[in-house]
Amino acid sequence: MENRENVGAPMSPKEKIENFWYHYKWHTIVGAVVVITLCIVVLQMCKKPDYDAYIMYAGDYKISNMSEDGDLPHYQRVLASLKKVVDDENGDGKIDVNLQNLYAFTDEQLGSLGSDSTAELSLAITDSETLESALVVGNYYVCFLSEELFLANDAIYDGAMFEPLAKYATSEDIDYEYASERGIYLRSLPYAEFIELPGDTVVCLRSLNGYSSAIGGRANKQNFAIGERVIKNILSYK
Repeated sequence: MENRENVGAPMSPKEKIENFWYHYKWHTIVGAVVVITLCIVVLQMCKKPDYDAYIMYAGDYKISNMSEDGDLPHYQRVLASLKKVVDDENGDGKIDVNLQNLYAFTDEQLGSLGSDSTAELSLAITDSETLESALVVGNYYVCFLSEELFLANDAIYDGAMFEPLAKYATSEDIDYEYASERGIYLRSLPYAEFIELPGDTVVCLRSLNGYSSAIGGRANKQNFAIGERVIKNILSYK
């Protein structure tokens, strides 16, 4: 009789919590882990750096991000040099540059690469494919390209890929050496002294083509305008 009388008796708040925990402990733990993970991902996305400029290097010259003998990694040294020609575009009081570093080759160069190092060949193929898409779409308008890559792509796109640079070369004291009207050899610029890249690297500016404008809209137009200012700074740097 006592058991029947106790059936359906209201539970205290503490008993309700204990009962819930007994039946749904693991559901609750898994759910909490999922929620916490999502919060961390969202927070990291919100903290994504607001870069002042996007700049790309592509060529057969390796820029390592590994330190040698305790020195600052080559990648970081190049990045520091680029900050000399980038303005604080977002007004946050610091300069952040996104440097895309591609170990890339022309199709002809890829064909002549040996297969001794499978990892190196795989990297070269992957980065060369990445370059193909990056030259059509993306945020990277200021480009430092190997001579071979610049001349090949300038020819492939019949001069439509890159902007003529004469309008940005405002200094009368610099004897600019042009690879074509759309590219200037780094070795002819005073800025070459401050950046560790080969002298035959070609400085160029991707054009804002109709496809990029349609895909990226306002952001691409803004990045192109920033690219124009960076190119002016590079060409006039003393």
